Amino acid sequence: MNTLCLHLIKSILQLINTNIKTIKHDFQFHVVPFDLFSCQFVGYIFFSIVNALYWSCFLHAAYRFTRVLYPKCLWLHRLSTYIYILIPGQVFIAFAGMAPLLWIFKSIDLISGEIYCSLLMEELISLVYFFSMLFCLPFGLIVMCYIYLIYKIRCLKWIRSVTQRNRRDYIVIRRILTILCVLSITSLPTVINLMFFNPNSKIDPFIYRLQLGSRKSAMFR
Repeated sequence: MNTLCLHLIKSILQLINTNIKTIKHDFQFHVVPFDLFSCQFVGYIFFSIVNALYWSCFLHAAYRFTRVLYPKCLWLHRLSTYIYILIPGQVFIAFAGMAPLLWIFKSIDLISGEIYCSLLMEELISLVYFFSMLFCLPFGLIVMCYIYLIYKIRCLKWIRSVTQRNRRDYIVIRRILTILCVLSITSLPTVINLMFFNPNSKIDPFIYRLQLGSRKSAMFR
């Protein structure tokens, strides 16, 4: 439910702020003038919500992880713990993690030839930070949980009891890793851009559209 709500908010924000404005701009409809800072701030909110989506995957994996290894810690499995503590913490980390893109790197700006603000691809440092916070950190933590889970199962020699009691939890963690690997494919447009466009400072606005579209389609999976 946490991931579904975040995905719904992200889709609505992208539809209103990016898709509709882009269609109006492409077909030369009237587009209401906008304030640049408001445009940048909406872009920051969008990427923060995308970041929160990745952290929701880690939160889901952590829930399954604690159910397998710490079945007696009931407070870790309570819905109230997630609603009042962990989910708000997840959202705070996501927004705090994306804040340097707006305030320090200043890499969220109006795209040339477009009508919306997104992450500029000219600065390598901001791109490295972006993908490290957005994908690498939550993915790395899930991998650590998965490896530690395998280690504890083999070390304590209770494979059979765990697989019989919590086989579904174990499979779900592995499935989350697979989903995140699929989501990493959405970074290909940016990688291609860095390899072929960025060295010569040739940035095609179509790259930005491809990046947004690929990420959205992968999120639906």
